[in-house]
Amino acid sequence: MVIRSNVRPKNIGIYIATDICQKGKHRNMLRLEDLTKGTQVQGILPNSIVAIVDAQWHGSGVVELTYKDASGTLGNELVFRDREPTLEIITSGGAWSFTADGANFRLASEAHWILYLASVTSK
Repeated sequence: MVIRSNVRPKNIGIYIATDICQKGKHRNMLRLEDLTKGTQVQGILPNSIVAIVDAQWHGSGVVELTYKDASGTLGNELVFRDREPTLEIITSGGAWSFTADGANFRLASEAHWILYLASVTSK
């Protein structure tokens, strides 16, 4: 996407990033080194997500993956560097995660409560 204008909006990065992501041209670059035990990957099998059971390297450009598909069937495949663009790591847990420290959450909650009380009592 090329923007040709003398006037540059303040948040031009947001427009470009939104446009690229919506058209599906930008994906997180996956490297073979990211394929580790326990990782969920799409692109090894067509239309299926697999969980990596083991990854064994053969040189610097080939990894032998042992994986388990959704039905629990084990599979084995050599994956070369040229397949990196077709692979995608699937994050389990989605947009929300509850793995943070509870004490920090409580501290932040109490701080917001104090700010709220201060704003209500000052009126």
